[in-house]
Amino acid sequence: MSNIYVLGLRYNESKPNSTGEDTTAVSDLKVRVGYFGLCAQRSGQEEWVCASGASGLQSVIAGSDTDPLDILHIGVSFKNDVLFPGLL
Repeated sequence: MSNIYVLGLRYNESKPNSTGEDTTAVSDLKVRVGYFGLCAQRSGQEEWVCASGASGLQSVIAGSDTDPLDILHIGVSFKNDVLFPGLL
């Protein structure tokens, strides 16, 4: 179900520095939000990890780069505060 989602969040893949050259990303985390859950993926992973809440996705963000802007929490807030299955 990771291909059906309402909102997708990710960090830019690169950002320009003062010399105009591209540098590596701040984080490689991608989050997708759907009516019934969330999915997360890191670069290099082939599979999306899906769960109904953020606690099931901790394995994706643990032990790797951090999530500096907390896009996982933003996705959870969007799912809980904006979406509900009655919209279907």
